[in-house]
Amino acid sequence: MDNKKPSLRDFPRQLQRIAALILTSDTPISLAEASRLLGLNYNTVKHRIWEYRKKGKDFNELLHKESREKLRENLHRVDRAVVEKAVSGSAKHAEIFYKRVGLWKQEETHVHQHQHLYFSAPLPIQIDLPDDDR
Repeated sequence: MDNKKPSLRDFPRQLQRIAALILTSDTPISLAEASRLLGLNYNTVKHRIWEYRKKGKDFNELLHKESREKLRENLHRVDRAVVEKAVSGSAKHAEIFYKRVGLWKQEETHVHQHQHLYFSAPLPIQIDLPDDDR
């Protein structure tokens, strides 16, 4: 196995098409769904992925790395949206912003446990109380 960084070009065209669909979709999409949308047999796709993994080329790992890189590339857009919402008064977005920049301090949370004690007396108990007239 060579030491070069793996690329989608190292995989057959059908897997490249699946990767392109998964990585450009606005919503999460599974390998099975991508296969169906492209008119490919899911079992055949899984077999091809397995064949390449045996050769030392892990399609799923590469797809995961590419996906993380795509997220990193768009992180500035997300940060900008969070800041805009925080500045406009959203407490939740302000919290996200402070966590993102490492300035959020966790508040101490106190948990109170309550115990309820129940007593039952099978018979009424007679209690003699002194008169207050004395």
